[in-house]
Amino acid sequence: MGPPPMGPPPAGPAYGPPPGGGAGGGRGRRRGATIAVIAGSVAGVALIGGGAWAAMAFLSTGAQPAEALPAGTIGYVGVDLDPNGGQKIAALETLKKFPGLDEQLDLGADDDIRKWLFEKIQADSSCEGLDYDQDIEPWLGHRAGAAAVDLGGEEPATAIVLQTDDEEATEAALTTCAADGDSGWAFSDGWVVLADSTEVAEEIVAATADGDLASDSDFQHWTGEAGDPGIATVYAAPAASKYFEDLGGMGQGLGLLGESPVSDESTADPADSFQGFAGTLRFADGGVEIEVASGLEGAAEESLSSGRAGDMVATLPESTSVALGVGLADGWVDQVLDSLAESTGMSADELLTQAEAATGLDLPDDAEALLGESAALALDGDIDPEALSGATDPSALPIGLKVEGDPAEIEGVLDKVRPQIDPTGSVLGSSGEGDVVAIGPDPDYLAMLLEDGGLGDTDAYRDVIPDQGDATGLLYVNFDAADGWLTDVLESGGAPAEVIANVEPLDALGASSWADGDVTHGLLRLTTD
Repeated sequence: MGPPPMGPPPAGPAYGPPPGGGAGGGRGRRRGATIAVIAGSVAGVALIGGGAWAAMAFLSTGAQPAEALPAGTIGYVGVDLDPNGGQKIAALETLKKFPGLDEQLDLGADDDIRKWLFEKIQADSSCEGLDYDQDIEPWLGHRAGAAAVDLGGEEPATAIVLQTDDEEATEAALTTCAADGDSGWAFSDGWVVLADSTEVAEEIVAATADGDLASDSDFQHWTGEAGDPGIATVYAAPAASKYFEDLGGMGQGLGLLGESPVSDESTADPADSFQGFAGTLRFADGGVEIEVASGLEGAAEESLSSGRAGDMVATLPESTSVALGVGLADGWVDQVLDSLAESTGMSADELLTQAEAATGLDLPDDAEALLGESAALALDGDIDPEALSGATDPSALPIGLKVEGDPAEIEGVLDKVRPQIDPTGSVLGSSGEGDVVAIGPDPDYLAMLLEDGGLGDTDAYRDVIPDQGDATGLLYVNFDAADGWLTDVLESGGAPAEVIANVEPLDALGASSWADGDVTHGLLRLTTD
């Protein structure tokens, strides 16, 4: 798996009151409750693709769910359903640019998002007897959280926390939703904690009194590393590592953020070096973004990257529609092979032998020479859609790889691979200037790549790749290049009109990663016209 998922902990049994009495005062147990109408908001906000309504919520000041959970919380998702007026309007204006979302949401600036969500979930729940205005709105706050809490058992306890200012009304609503099953809740200073049982809920409340998550130093550090607050915050504590089923996969995910957690000289369990993870979803500077931060002790010494990706991509032509860049450190091939060996069960030497036999290359030297210190794959916006489908001569395709390295070594590797994959010489043409080589089918486009094209100075690029010249990896897409190349491609491919209508508002997309010591950062940002 990748880094800890940006969503709530795995769902446990349904939550609700214990049989026979109220939960808050320890008055026994009641039949469990299926409070999907209320608690579903927590899971829904983490699934932004299926709950786009959450894009209108912004983190504001005031009490946060982390204050109602103990410092022993190992996994956490916090959300805020209290939009700031100006930001809510801006979000609605953005989302309404997409016909599909506009139709799905059907929301105005003055609408109560909580009521909208309640009515959506109520249709599929056992809580038909509840009325939002009478039974929910008077007590339900605007903040909620989901958590996995270490209470000393074999598995963490799952909990949902809801803000409330009326315990009696909250209890009445939860009781109305009661269904079969063992579960319960407990109240604590303006919050209701929902857990598998009243005993568990009360244990969580008691543990919080000894120290809450919001005051925990690890929580503060990692949520701070994830940047400014947003509409949803995700956190995994260092102690969460013992619950990961596939640390090798998690390590690979962290490697994608710029660092390799696997040492070629160590077989230590990556769980021992996991330091924490946090992520934030927010609106910023006219765009929607997700920022994450994670850490593995010693990862900086095992970095695959030289941090040069941003420098290379910034020199591409202004007309670039898609770019993928990477900066590479010496020995990166060996580290990739070591990581693959961990997951395949084969030794690094066996993988190397197979790769050499398949490519005819002398590895790892040829691979490191071919991609040099940094490389960027670019596709120009001025592209014939038919060229992408292979219907025309590939030599007219404005695509190329720009490499900073030793030109003689790069050409030597190309001479080895051309007889195998490009015997006609129509694809792997090359041209060089100084320590830069451009590789691709179109000589005119290669000449453009050798120049400093100024992509990094364009507004679209700066909007989605902010101040990250030291990026370890970078993806950039300009949907508006060449007057909307993506729309042209979709139209030529016979895409439905509704698909094209929902693509037209897109401006640019940027995904970048960078490293600061043992902390790796990732940022995904999308802007609209």
